[in-house]
Amino acid sequence: MSPIIKKCINDSEPCIGRDCRDLNGVIKLCCREEIKEEKEIVQNLIDALEDYDYSKHSLQRVSSKLSYAATVINRNNEKELEDVLPVVKRFSLLLYEFQEKILHDRTTSDITSSFVSELKKWFSYRFLQELSSFEHPVHVQSITADINTIEMALGLCMIEEPDESLDDLFF
Repeated sequence: MSPIIKKCINDSEPCIGRDCRDLNGVIKLCCREEIKEEKEIVQNLIDALEDYDYSKHSLQRVSSKLSYAATVINRNNEKELEDVLPVVKRFSLLLYEFQEKILHDRTTSDITSSFVSELKKWFSYRFLQELSSFEHPVHVQSITADINTIEMALGLCMIEEPDESLDDLFF
């Protein structure tokens, strides 16, 4: 075993979140040092999400922190991260681009606020709490469905009418 792995294995403390890896079903690999910065980014993000309110400054702050986290977090070929982080990046862009509509339309504000709460739970669970898939409070399918609902509320999923008649497209 290399010296780095020996240093990472720690039987006296429980592994939590992403720092817990099964080596052979018996031994857990705890690499806290390798992902300490990632946890700090997530904790900073969660703090911003907890402070989220209906103000332009808050929207911009949350948008910026979500975008940064989605960009710098190492996905490590983990399917859940590969599925959710692009959605987080997309949501951060929506928050920034549609600030005025989110701030002035109560329904959109409520949907957005609800999604912010779900992302906070997901980030907290995924990076800071004990990893247990059967107790996961937010699932990837829910996050994907919620971002689609937000896009529909913002009017992004509307089918555009073609400028030409359909006959011109086929003949």
